[in-house]
Amino acid sequence: CLVIQRHIKRERRSTALLVQLGFVRLLNQEIASALEVLEEARDSDGATLEILIGIGQCHYQMSRGDLAIEAFSKAIEQDPNHQKTRVALAQCLVDKGAFAAARSHCLAVDPESAEMTRVRAILAASIGLRATEIDDQRRNGQERENCSTIHANWPETSFWRK
Repeated sequence: CLVIQRHIKRERRSTALLVQLGFVRLLNQEIASALEVLEEARDSDGATLEILIGIGQCHYQMSRGDLAIEAFSKAIEQDPNHQKTRVALAQCLVDKGAFAAARSHCLAVDPESAEMTRVRAILAASIGLRATEIDDQRRNGQERENCSTIHANWPETSFWRK
């Protein structure tokens, strides 16, 4: 982290290095500092997909659901097919109690995606079913409106590591 900081000072706060530093701080659980750096990167170079995802993660971990939803929604506008961001947005929406919106994002995730395990957990928690029943409902095109709160601790920082 110190090497990145020194390099950033020499390179006059390169956006790519700011983003890298922001994610390093996020991984080190320095959430407020990570948010500050990522917002600086956004202000200097615009709101790229990677920056918006990082900002959304920071807000989520700081229990600022509305701001996380805003950041993840902007990221989805830039890339509607970004599976991890769609799942992160769905998680934030479930936490807020917006179950129908969360389900619509979950159902837009590619069934072959590696994110399907998390999608099933989100859907199951949002409508009170076991994850295996969700698969049956997806195949049959059914949904139930029996909503409950989610108990999963997500997204985990390790989920975003490359």
